[in-house]
This record gives sequence, C-alpha cells and structure tokens, in this order.
Amino acid sequence: YNFCVIDMSNFYMDVIKDRLYCADDHARRCAQTALYRILVDFTKLLAPILCFTSQEIWSYVPKMPGMKDYVVFEQMPEAKPAAGAEFSAKWDRIMAIRDDVKKVLEQTRADKLIGSSLEAALTLHCSQEIYDFLNAIPMDELADLFIVSQVNLEQNEGGVKGVVDGLGVSAVHAAGAKCLRCWKYEPAVGENGLCPRCAKVLGM
Repeated sequence: YNFCVIDMSNFYMDVIKDRLYCADDHARRCAQTALYRILVDFTKLLAPILCFTSQEIWSYVPKMPGMKDYVVFEQMPEAKPAAGAEFSAKWDRIMAIRDDVKKVLEQTRADKLIGSSLEAALTLHCSQEIYDFLNAIPMDELADLFIVSQVNLEQNEGGVKGVVDGLGVSAVHAAGAKCLRCWKYEPAVGENGLCPRCAKVLGM
C-alpha cells in the first residue's frame, strides 16, 4: 500500500494537477473519473485493515447507484488483467526518460536558471529511434509528463547524457510570459495575462 501511495504521489498526482485545474472540461472530467475509481477501490481494499478510517473516507465518497452506506458491505474490487508487455515497456521507457529529465531540471534549478520546473523549456537531443518514439506523443502531453512549459525534440547529439541510450537533455528558462491561470510560460500570453489554451477554456 505504501508503494502504491508513493508512486501515485510522485507521478500520477503530480502530472494531472494541470489537467484538474486548468484543462478543458473533457480532460478534467477524465482525470476526476480516474481519481474517483482509485479512491473507491483503494478504500474497499483498506476496509479490512483500517475499518474506522476507511468508513470515515467512505462517508464522504459520492455514492453511485447500488453502493452501500458501509464500505465493509461492499464487494472487493475485481483484479483486472495485467497490462501487456508492450504497454509496460513503453511506460518503463517514458519513466526512465523522465528520470533523466528530472536530474537536468534539478541542476538547472541549482544553477538558479529556473525556480519551479514550469519555468523550464526542454530540448531533448535524440537518436533517430528515440526521436520517433517521443514524437509519437503530443508535445503538450510530453510537457505535462515532465511538468515543464515547453519541449522541443532535435535529432542530434547534445545535452546531458543519462541512463537512456540515444538521449541528451538540456534546459533553459522558457520563452514568453507566465500565464496567470496555469503558470506555464508561453510566448503568446495575451494582454489579459492568459495563454491561448486558458483563454479558450474561459471563453475569452
């Protein structure tokens, strides 16, 4: 259980903060639905061990039709089939790339070129194979995965080498101004202080 909570805190919860607070309605609802399902199933799993704590959590959970008032009367969640080897390998690789990125961001912060990671713009210097792998992911999603404002892919040698073969990472302060809503840096921030994405979500 501790591993599960730590892993969610260090990665999933961190990555979806922007989606929960700043994204359009569809993306936000998807994140909320995933968090709801995690909360419900995790509370059921905790019930035999921490019955009073889990019931207190359960009392605040919005109930769907058929859900019991007491969590101990609920059926345990059914185990889902494990993710395929290809899916797991893809995410293992993304996490390894993210680890290399985080080390460079920490050094960039230590050098006082940035404060928070959202002040950073990344350049990923890639081999052809790494470039093709990362280029299949939308750049805004890559930026969210790394919790930075901007990501640029280049097919060349350069940057700081880490554990991922064929990858170098460099970081500078992101260009543009800070959006007052999402805190990302964007050259197209308008006079209202909002980036184009946030202005669109707010209907401005």
